[in-house]
Amino acid sequence: AIREDVLASAEACADFGIPTVVIHSWSGIDYSFREENLCFRHFDDLVDLACRRGISVAFENLEGPEFLAALMARYANCKTVGFCWDTGHEMCYNHHRDLIADFGDRLFGTHLNDNLGVKAPAGSITFHDDLHLLPYDGIADWEGVMHRIRKANYTGVLTCESVHIVAEVDNRMCEQGMPRFVMAYIDIRLGRFICSSGAWNITD
Repeated sequence: AIREDVLASAEACADFGIPTVVIHSWSGIDYSFREENLCFRHFDDLVDLACRRGISVAFENLEGPEFLAALMARYANCKTVGFCWDTGHEMCYNHHRDLIADFGDRLFGTHLNDNLGVKAPAGSITFHDDLHLLPYDGIADWEGVMHRIRKANYTGVLTCESVHIVAEVDNRMCEQGMPRFVMAYIDIRLGRFICSSGAWNITD
């Protein structure tokens, strides 16, 4: 079950000296906000475990910023509970809402990544908007991002959570019908660059 997996992950963090466990506050684009959907008792178990084991819990912004706000309010007086800021999620899932203004005083960590914003003309959000590009491969204002981090007086680790890169392919692959620039990811196991849309090896 997910609850047991989350608690086991928190135990592993404590065992290996990892100071903070990061967890999504909500997942799902189509939702209606009701606090009872959060099942607070499960989050209570996680926070209690973290307190006992001497680690922190950071709730990450994803879809449904109302759920994040509800959790941050519930644990407002708990010094071991804070916020993990995902810059890409803020751009596409949170409609550029300034979450650092809301929770910057409780910033425990970052997931820095870039994307192209919401691409649908009507403004409807899909998981495909969450590209997790390297900084500067999308449209994020990185000078503004760093200004907001400094304004929050955050001095912790800056974690970059990038999955995809923009890769240029060679002439041979273009002649086979592939575009010059494609989204790709690095398969660490194989040591290869893989095209995200077609799973082709574009390393060479």
